[in-house]
Amino acid sequence: PFFQRLKKNSKGKVEALEQEQLKAILTNINYGISVSDENGKLIITNQRWADMLGYTVEEVLSMPPHQHTHPDFKPGSLERIELLKAGKLDCYQVEKKYIRKDGTVFWGMNSVSTLRDESGRLTGLIGIVQDIDRQREVDQARKSYQRRLNALYENPSIAALFISPDGLIQEGNSAWCELFGVQVHDLWGKPVDPFLQEQERERYRQQLHLIRDRGVLRYREDLRFIRFGGECFWGDLT
Repeated sequence: PFFQRLKKNSKGKVEALEQEQLKAILTNINYGISVSDENGKLIITNQRWADMLGYTVEEVLSMPPHQHTHPDFKPGSLERIELLKAGKLDCYQVEKKYIRKDGTVFWGMNSVSTLRDESGRLTGLIGIVQDIDRQREVDQARKSYQRRLNALYENPSIAALFISPDGLIQEGNSAWCELFGVQVHDLWGKPVDPFLQEQERERYRQQLHLIRDRGVLRYREDLRFIRFGGECFWGDLT
């Protein structure tokens, strides 16, 4: 609603917007916000954006809007701005890198929209930046972990299972099926217990409880297993 109102009330320098409302929003929102006029000069920015960059508000306002964009992303940013000005885009959103005052780099989700008066004339642009460094770190860690899982799962020399928190098998790889003489569809929704010798099952359940309920991250132990035909063997369970 704020940004819609900002667009509707934009009059060159957005004076038509109630100043107290604008001040409250710029102060309290957790995103970096900047507003430029139709010539690209910054006329409004908030403290959050200045803090993200490591400058004062006054310093940010004295700089060109794209001075903080990483060189790798500057050509694309300038191209999209020209498309906005030409009316070929009304808004866009993109992830890109920014450079702080101290030279360090961070990732931001950048959203830019046009500001137009009642006649449709371009009066400025509004940009919003969300710091997504932590989000990207988490995403990268998740992807890396998934790649390792996939590599493990596809390894023909390692029998692997995906097990739900309640201890039921969700999926097993071909190496597991070959080792135990079973079919993939024989695994789904079944407990691991039948693959263990009876005297080993309680130890396994205790360790599963520690992983599930006590925050233990890793469990490894030599246990005796049973193949489909009844043959027993020792295995290293991780």
